[in-house]
Amino acid sequence: MATVCNLSYRTEMVDGVPGAFVLKSVLSLNECADLQDAVRLLHDEKAAVLHDEKKPRRPSQHHIPTQMDPFVLAEIMRRLHPYMPTHAGPSNRAPLATDTPFLSPFLRSYYYHESDFSMPHYDKSFTHHEGVRGRILNFSAYSILFYLNDGFEGGHTTFFTDKSTATIAARVAPCAGDVLVFPHGSFPGCFPNPFHEGSTVTCGEKLLIRTDLVFSTMNQRPKLVPSDMTAAQSNPARLSQLVQEGRVKSLGPGLDECRCGDLEGLQTQVAAGWNCHTSRDRHGSSGLLWAAGGTFLWHSNNFSFLFVGGHLAIVQYLIESLGMRPVDDVQAHRRGYDGRSALHWAARNGHNDVVEYLVVHGGQSANTPAGDGTTPFHLAVWQNHQSTCALLLQLGADPHAVNSHGCNACMWASQSSAGNITMLEYLSGLQLDFERINSNGQGCLHKAAQRCNWDVCRWLCQRLTAPAHFEPNKEELNVPSRLAAISGDDKLAVFLRAEEVAFWQRQSLAA
Repeated sequence: MATVCNLSYRTEMVDGVPGAFVLKSVLSLNECADLQDAVRLLHDEKAAVLHDEKKPRRPSQHHIPTQMDPFVLAEIMRRLHPYMPTHAGPSNRAPLATDTPFLSPFLRSYYYHESDFSMPHYDKSFTHHEGVRGRILNFSAYSILFYLNDGFEGGHTTFFTDKSTATIAARVAPCAGDVLVFPHGSFPGCFPNPFHEGSTVTCGEKLLIRTDLVFSTMNQRPKLVPSDMTAAQSNPARLSQLVQEGRVKSLGPGLDECRCGDLEGLQTQVAAGWNCHTSRDRHGSSGLLWAAGGTFLWHSNNFSFLFVGGHLAIVQYLIESLGMRPVDDVQAHRRGYDGRSALHWAARNGHNDVVEYLVVHGGQSANTPAGDGTTPFHLAVWQNHQSTCALLLQLGADPHAVNSHGCNACMWASQSSAGNITMLEYLSGLQLDFERINSNGQGCLHKAAQRCNWDVCRWLCQRLTAPAHFEPNKEELNVPSRLAAISGDDKLAVFLRAEEVAFWQRQSLAA
């Protein structure tokens, strides 16, 4: 992209959508033409894969994600910077990112053919955390759409007044070179997240690229450490301290007592009218789910001794005294966690005492599926709780279970942040299928590469035999080496690229 001296662009506010605006003619027509070619090339490659697999192209699913080198975005960021919001929202003082590119290098290219559309939806905010479970360092609060062409009919970006009505709040007609900026996500103090769609293209074709505007939280909150959430669940005094320091948020009466194992405090809240059957946190978790996942943490001088057990006394009280039914009490409304039960959370955190109680006395099946079919065994594998896996098998769990995405326990082990080879060997001893490929064309090697799990990648490369493990996945068309590069581990990407080349050489010699 050529450097331009003129950084003066006309701004048009989008009436009816607070915080939304259009910057006119940011990209030149020649730049738009080059980007159109790039978008078409990406989509032609995907279309070829779909054709080979005899799969139809869905009219509402037509974007391809691409991770770019931030250096490539330098010129467009220079053009946009003077016009971008300086803070995440009218009451959210998180500043536009400076420690990382304020335009996310994760781009999504869209190619709408005639009759194509995108369903009405909300755009979601992404977050970047410190370490595995650390504090939020950066988050997105605006969607950025680069319109690459015009001259087609239909294809407006249409905003609605709310989700429950079809009343149109505003319509933006794409014009080549224009940039549409509008709020997204649900961070406190930001503009409302507008419900919107890409309206049907009635004639011609529409091309655009979408990314996100990134803000920094580095000066917003006291520093978190990965153990904060665990410590908050250990005892009432520690929870109170962490809430006062702003390091964790209070869940409110009743839920906090379930979370930290304060049985006496919980009984006091119940006597004051707290209802365990209706109380939920903002992610749809009940007191039973918090108690099942809670962990005892005991401190002794310079060491922390972690007892692998949940708040069993709280779980028993909620079920036996207050009548909660673990079979029916499941998490709701949070993507990825929908349908998780107390047994899922106990298994995930390795709380064998709670796991056994919920199956033996709570009426839960060891194979209880979450909304997407994920089982407690999957989560125990993912968090490397081998003793919990063994207990679940004794209680009747099926180690061969597969979720709705086609993922089995081997894939959960491969994407574990710990990358535990001992768990892989354990699953191999159970005769589980490491060669399985899920519905997105991904296998264990793809999963391990995404998480930059070196040891797991080496272990798998010595054993996998199916070509699909070294081929591009279906949705993003990425081979394992590319996934490692996208995740930021260039050395692993080089290693995996060599393994891919070696595999195909062996295949050629064997042909």
